[in-house]
Amino acid sequence: MSDPKNYTVGWICAISTEYVAAQAFLDEKHEGPEYLARHDKNDYTLGRIGKHNVAIAVLPMGEYGTVSAARVAEDLIHSFPNIRIGLMVGIGGGAPSEINDIRLGDIVISMPSSNGRGGVIQYDFGKTIQCQSFQPTGFLNQPPTILCAAVNGLNAHYELEGHQLKDMVNAVLKKKPRLQNRYRRPTCDRLYQSHVVHPPESGSSCAQVCGNDQASLVRRKPRIDYDDDSAIHYGLIASANQLMKDALIRDRLAAEKDVLCFEMEAAGLMNHFPCLIIRGICDYSDTHKNNDWQGYAAMVAAAYTKDLLCRIVPQQVDGIVDTQYDGEQEKILTWLTSLDFGPLQNDLIGRKQEGTGEWLVETSEYQQWETTRGCILFCPGIPGAGKTMTASFVVDHLRRKHGKDKDVRVIFIYFNYKKQQEMPPIDIFSSLLKQLSRNGSAIPVSVMTLYKKHKFDQSRPSLEEVLVALQSTIRSFAKTFIIADALDEYETPSRINFMEKLFDIIEKTDANLLATSRFVGTVEAMFAKKNTLSREIQALPADLDRFVDGNVHKLPPFVLHNSALQDVIKQEIGQAASGMFLLAQLHLQSLCGLRSPKAVKLALKNLRKGVDAYDHAYHEAMQRIKAQVPGSRELAIEALSWIILARRPLSVTELLHALAVEIGESTLDEENISDVDHLVSVCVGLVTVDNESRIVRLVHYTAQEYFQKSKDVWFPHGHDILTRKCVTYLTFDASSGQPGHNKGDLDNMNLYPLFDYSAQNWGHHALLSSIDGDELILRLLENSSSVSACNQVMIWELDMSQPFSFTRTGAQGVHLAAFFGLPKTIEELLNKDHNYDLQDYMGRTALSYAAECGHKDVVKILLDRKAPVDLYDCYKSTPLYFAASAGHTAVLNLLLDRGAFVDFEGFGRMSPLERASASGHVDAVRLLLDRQADVNHRSLVFWTPLSIASYKGHAAVVQLLLERGAFIDCEDQDNATPLARACAGGHETVVRVLLSKNADATIKGKYGRTPLLCAATNGHSGIVSLLLDYGSNIDTQDREGSTALSLAASRGDLQVARLLLERGADVNIQDRQGRTALSVATEKGHLPVMDILLEKGANMNNADELILPHCDELLERAGKRLKRGGGSALLEKLAQCKHVRP
Repeated sequence: MSDPKNYTVGWICAISTEYVAAQAFLDEKHEGPEYLARHDKNDYTLGRIGKHNVAIAVLPMGEYGTVSAARVAEDLIHSFPNIRIGLMVGIGGGAPSEINDIRLGDIVISMPSSNGRGGVIQYDFGKTIQCQSFQPTGFLNQPPTILCAAVNGLNAHYELEGHQLKDMVNAVLKKKPRLQNRYRRPTCDRLYQSHVVHPPESGSSCAQVCGNDQASLVRRKPRIDYDDDSAIHYGLIASANQLMKDALIRDRLAAEKDVLCFEMEAAGLMNHFPCLIIRGICDYSDTHKNNDWQGYAAMVAAAYTKDLLCRIVPQQVDGIVDTQYDGEQEKILTWLTSLDFGPLQNDLIGRKQEGTGEWLVETSEYQQWETTRGCILFCPGIPGAGKTMTASFVVDHLRRKHGKDKDVRVIFIYFNYKKQQEMPPIDIFSSLLKQLSRNGSAIPVSVMTLYKKHKFDQSRPSLEEVLVALQSTIRSFAKTFIIADALDEYETPSRINFMEKLFDIIEKTDANLLATSRFVGTVEAMFAKKNTLSREIQALPADLDRFVDGNVHKLPPFVLHNSALQDVIKQEIGQAASGMFLLAQLHLQSLCGLRSPKAVKLALKNLRKGVDAYDHAYHEAMQRIKAQVPGSRELAIEALSWIILARRPLSVTELLHALAVEIGESTLDEENISDVDHLVSVCVGLVTVDNESRIVRLVHYTAQEYFQKSKDVWFPHGHDILTRKCVTYLTFDASSGQPGHNKGDLDNMNLYPLFDYSAQNWGHHALLSSIDGDELILRLLENSSSVSACNQVMIWELDMSQPFSFTRTGAQGVHLAAFFGLPKTIEELLNKDHNYDLQDYMGRTALSYAAECGHKDVVKILLDRKAPVDLYDCYKSTPLYFAASAGHTAVLNLLLDRGAFVDFEGFGRMSPLERASASGHVDAVRLLLDRQADVNHRSLVFWTPLSIASYKGHAAVVQLLLERGAFIDCEDQDNATPLARACAGGHETVVRVLLSKNADATIKGKYGRTPLLCAATNGHSGIVSLLLDYGSNIDTQDREGSTALSLAASRGDLQVARLLLERGADVNIQDRQGRTALSVATEKGHLPVMDILLEKGANMNNADELILPHCDELLERAGKRLKRGGGSALLEKLAQCKHVRP
């Protein structure tokens, strides 16, 4: 028998004619598979073509269409785990046109179109609109790159040499003469005019019924001698669950979409089994269908496929293990989060002075940390001691040491004071999950589950869901190292939440954590509670000497030629720096402009020491800037104002454009753009450029702290300048043109790189400036094309956490002013008779945006002007609804005082109280309840405020709602209670609150699942334990007979399975299909769970056939356990299963 693991090419046929043709072209036929996945009902023929082992499968007789094809492909992948490329080969109906001369016996290959669409379109998965073209609503993946490349190479070969497909078919027929009758090439090829219909009641052939009348036939030029006998066409194949027998629709799709061929299976494969579709043309997709050409069309398609496989080198196929799904993987990982610390790590390693930080890995604390599972090492240090550089060295060291071990992962976080808004805890943990997922051959199951769950309704996962997936993924590796740098640079509320969650992960997964921070009391206290290892980070004297030696070339020439002076500099800077790299850097920079050895020595004597020296060093740097010539001084001051006051880090090109803007001008003069090296130079060491990201930033967090305290001294009109420059930039003639409907349509985004920042942030700067209501701002907001362009950029912003939702068109200046909260500007616009009730194309008003963003002053102005308080948008959302969602209590009070309806039902009949509950705004919830909001209001799907607060995990809101009379066991349309929702979501604190208030844990929801089953199926071990503590039945079964144990086994969740077994779960309960937890775990290949179930006495009677393929690996595990003093019973069971003596 043949081992399924040896096959890398999957070939799927729809009908027996195609199956016969495929087998006929095998160079060698193999025995059947040694074993198959459970429930795999496919029939397989195995063999070799060229140097490739091929598994050929066929759809069940009488079954057609996309669903059947998808099922066959799914079973094929499960049974043959190393399939790397897929082929769907057989017959199809041609779509001839004036452009594409397609004839019977030709071949059509699915190839991506020039617009990037894959080679297959599902034409029954779309919509038709009268007098408009067909509009597909779903698009399918492209064939794998390796197949597309091979097709292109074979095409070039055929063009040069011609093909021998007809000869290949004839050779097969000569070898197997019994196939001659059905599979040889017919001689008659008629294409009837589209209006000629074969009578549906007639059973006679077209030759008899439709005849050979030339008026009924399409006249085609005869193919000349040097034309290939079977022409090969490349392009779009149309797929559906119905047979195409309509020439008019055929012609329409051929004209509108350039369709070449119609068939019934490909659409079921492309998004799940990326493959190439190869179709031999056997008819013309009209009413004149017959079977005459099916045999030959199948043969010639199989012949082409053999030629194609012979062009592909086996090593290329093996390489697809890591690259086949790269595009899809990256799409999923980007969906998780855009946060990426990789470029910063690369930049830090590129900057590192050789030898710096190596001392840490030689310490006993570090070595104990690296070799002990679940260990935490806290590395505090004074500002500028080199903590970040040391952290980057540890990351690099661990990567180099464990780089080849696929069971070890190194993941890292770099906190940044300037990026706090971009780094909520959910994005940080998502980034860790993204890093864990990136280097494997496949996306982890936990991540795929998360993606599929939220992809359909385009929702985002909750923090709890991300944490569960992260824990599950970490547990799948033998060891995971987490490096978290600069915890002190993370804002306090988020930092505490993050650290609590991080410590929980370490406890549950035995991952290793190394963290750095300044000496901050709250951070130190949290680590002290965990009894962690600790090692202070300092710049050693030798490190400081190496730093000075590596940067002495930046000093004046007279220093370079005076080794004695260099020794004095190293000694004095080393003593003054007191273990702080940054201070050494600043002190060294202060010597750059000096003119003599005496001046250098005098400056060295005056160097400050200690942490307080930073403020002095930054003050002295600013004094040096002020002493520069006017042009350099002004450039440095303005550059610093942008770097310090900008709402996000700016790239080099953004900053250079910002500096080049001349206020009041209508275009950007490119001759006014500065040189970046000159810019860095005039900023005298305060500014640096990250090489990887090209971001311009301050040299250190301490610099930001200094300027936060002194910005009003150094940049008193900073926000005024930034506002004027942003607004001027937005009104440039070239950049204010009406944009298209896609971000790529706005060519100005490349020509004007500051446009994106300016559009999103000009108003934020204006709010902090003294020029709210300035004429320059009014000119922007009264220019419809400029407003439209700004509006488009705000839509395109990828950070979906922003609270606005402008439409593509329809937003006016009053909307933007309200969104940014500019009271004087709003007053000026209203005084100019701008309509405050104007609705954009989503029905949003200025009051709606102001309420959503919490701008109380603007809300009051609009209400005083009699703006309608309950005017709703196209989703039936009122200003009160938006304010409740965002938790703006002051705005809520204003709106309610002006008569807003507290229980207004918006989209899905959700009330403002439900929106506030969903967002976790406990003060807003309390206010609405005080204003008599209905605590038990039910939405369209019967959710109450308690249901949604429980589902979202907002424990304080849950507690408040219960205190105000919320029904604790209310069921939604899926019969799920708040307790079930909290259990499914992993919200342990909420579960504890509900159980303490006597929530019923026995109520069964959809599929007959209790809260215990909801928790188990989602991997929430803490909640499973809690429910059992409160008396839940451990062996309760759902509608299909699944228990908590079998659900955990199905997921491969070792932690939950072990917990349930320790608490007495029955290991041999069967579901309605007779499957036990062991059967389910074995079916999915979850070896660790199979291992523990067998160790706990699981019956192998109905699982031994499934276990057989995994027996060797299980035996190895059992053998290791035996060496540790256990597992002999398991070893004996497995030996019996394998029919060997233990």
